Amino acid sequence: MKILFINPPRKNGLPVIREDRCEIVNRYLFNPPYSLLHLAACVREKGNTAGIIDANIENLSYQDIRRRLIDFDPSLVIFRFTAETIEDDIITADVAKAVSDKIITVGLCLTLRDFSDQILREFSNLDIYVRGEYGTYEISVNGIIDAITRKDDLKNVPGLTYRKGNIITSTGNDFGDISLDYPFPAYDLIPPLSNYYINPRHKEHSPFTLMYTSMGCPFQCTYCVMQKTKWRARTVENVISEIARLKNEHGLNCIQFKDETFTMDRERTIDICNELIRRKIKIRWYASTRVDKVDNELLKIMREAGCRSLSFGVESGSQKVLDTVQKGIIVEQALDAIKMTKEAGIWVHLGFVVGLPGETKETFMETIAFVKKALPAMAQFNTAIPYPGTKLFDDAVQKGILDKNINYKQLRYDKSILRTETLSCSDIDRLRKKAYRSLYFNPKWILSQFRNFEEVGFTLRYYSKCIYMFLVQKMKHSH
Repeated sequence: MKILFINPPRKNGLPVIREDRCEIVNRYLFNPPYSLLHLAACVREKGNTAGIIDANIENLSYQDIRRRLIDFDPSLVIFRFTAETIEDDIITADVAKAVSDKIITVGLCLTLRDFSDQILREFSNLDIYVRGEYGTYEISVNGIIDAITRKDDLKNVPGLTYRKGNIITSTGNDFGDISLDYPFPAYDLIPPLSNYYINPRHKEHSPFTLMYTSMGCPFQCTYCVMQKTKWRARTVENVISEIARLKNEHGLNCIQFKDETFTMDRERTIDICNELIRRKIKIRWYASTRVDKVDNELLKIMREAGCRSLSFGVESGSQKVLDTVQKGIIVEQALDAIKMTKEAGIWVHLGFVVGLPGETKETFMETIAFVKKALPAMAQFNTAIPYPGTKLFDDAVQKGILDKNINYKQLRYDKSILRTETLSCSDIDRLRKKAYRSLYFNPKWILSQFRNFEEVGFTLRYYSKCIYMFLVQKMKHSH
C-alpha cells in the first residue's frame, strides 16, 4: 500500500509545531515532523511504500500539496493537526478527497482526542482520527493498514474514532504490550536536517532534530494532558544507535529530547550519557525534566555528555498554586535545582503557567519574585489551557467558570479562555505580558545573559529576538 504522510502548511506564514502536547504556532521554530518520520519507517518495515510532504519547512501551498499528491497516488493520507490550526490543516483532507474520493484520510492530534467524535462530525472529509500518542500511533496506523488490506472492519484496531457511512464509532485503548524501539526514522523522505532549527540560529544548533527516548508521565499535575500516563522507555542501545546514525549520516549537531521527564529513570539517564561519552558522539542536546529529578552528580555527567540546556516546568512561584494543581514540588526545591543546574554549566529554561486555579495578583507577584531570584537563561509564560480530560477542565466546569461545551479552536497558549475566581481572562493575558516585561527589562537578567551563553553574538541575537517579540509581536505566537 502507498501511504503519504503530510505535515500541513504554515499558519499565515508562521511555522507550526505539530508534535503531541507541543501543538502550537511558534514563529521561531522549525521542527522535523518526528512522529511522521517514525510512522513512515514503521509502515515501510511492513513492506508498504511511504512518502512524506513537509509543507511546513518547504513553505508549500495546498496547491503544491495537490500536485505532489497526484504524483504519489496514495491509498492513505495521514496528517497532523492542532487546535489552533485545525481549520487550515484539515484542508489536507479536502485536497486528498478532491484528488480521489477513494483516498482514506487519517488525522493525528493528541490534545484534541476528547473531541474526536465532534471533529469527525464537523469535517466530513476526515475519515479516521487516531487518538493516541507517540508509542501508540504506530500500533493504530499499522492496524488500519492491515484492516484495509484484509478488507476488515476497523473495530478491532485500538485508539481510533472513524466513520462508517453516517455512523461514527470509537474503538478502545487496549494497545497491549508497547515497545518504543522502532526502526530508524525515515529521514531520507524529508529535506536535509540543516533546514530545521531552533531560534536564534547558531552554527552549533544545526543540523537539528527532535527525539523521544521515553513517553508518558505518572505525575498528577491537574492541567496536563499527559497526567498519570504510563512511563515507557526505549532501550539505551536503541537511543544511542539512532543518535550515532544521525551523527554519521546527517552530520547532526543538536537534538531536543521531547520526553516529558528525561531524567525519570536516573540510572538510565546516566547510561545514555556514559554511552555518548564512551562513543565520543559530540552533540549539543536539550531536555525537559522536573526539579525533583536532578542532582549534582547527574547534572555533571549530563553536561559532559553534551547537555547544554535543561527545561524545568516550575509553573508558579507560589506554593499555594503548586499545591492546588498537585505539582508535587516545593518552591525552595525548584530554586535548589536551578542553582545546581547553573553550577553544572547547563542553561536553565523555566516554564510557567499564568492563571492556574488559585491564581491571584498576589500569587502572580510571587512568580515574578521567583523569576527575579532564579534568573533563568530563558523563560516561557503560557496561559492555563483547560483541555478536556484533565482535572483542570473538570474542576472549572464544576465550579461554573467554564462551559463544558468549549470551542476547542480557542485552546491556545497565548490567549486565556479560563478565568480564576479573582482574575478575568483579560487580566490573565495582561499578567502574561507583564511577566515577560519584568524579565526582558530586568537589568540583572540582561547582564546574566552574557554569563549564560558562550558567544556574545548569540546572546545579542537572542536578546534582540526577545525585545522584538515583546515590543512588535506583543508575544503572540511567541514563547
